[in-house]
Amino acid sequence: ILCWLSILAFRNQDPTKPLVGVREINEDHWRRYGRHFYTRCDYEGVESDAADRMFDHIRGEIADKSLAQGVKLGEGWTVAGGEEYRYVDPIDGSVAEKQGLIITFDNGGRIVFRLSGTGSAGELLPLQTQRLDDAWVP
Repeated sequence: ILCWLSILAFRNQDPTKPLVGVREINEDHWRRYGRHFYTRCDYEGVESDAADRMFDHIRGEIADKSLAQGVKLGEGWTVAGGEEYRYVDPIDGSVAEKQGLIITFDNGGRIVFRLSGTGSAGELLPLQTQRLDDAWVP
């Protein structure tokens, strides 16, 4: 809430001008940068062995380039490729491998598979889908 209040205060500094609301701010942002669509589903309590097998399977498909490239999963969602995400710290240069698997689509969208948890009570498998629609105009 404080973030939005700060944005609204900044955009409404001149009391002689009409008030700028959240809708106008969002639409201005979308016109300039496009509109991002994002969803996340968390699968909790996934058996560690099953999660590892799934990740190994997807990882193998990515590594040997057999990741069904060109397969259409829906209107505008054709598989373009995949990669395994690794994080490189910009400060000390340390690298954290195997941070997630990413399947990319020709529309710029992607599906991100992550895996976290201690393994003692099952794994948490967050699944994220993301897409930028830069042609959206309010």
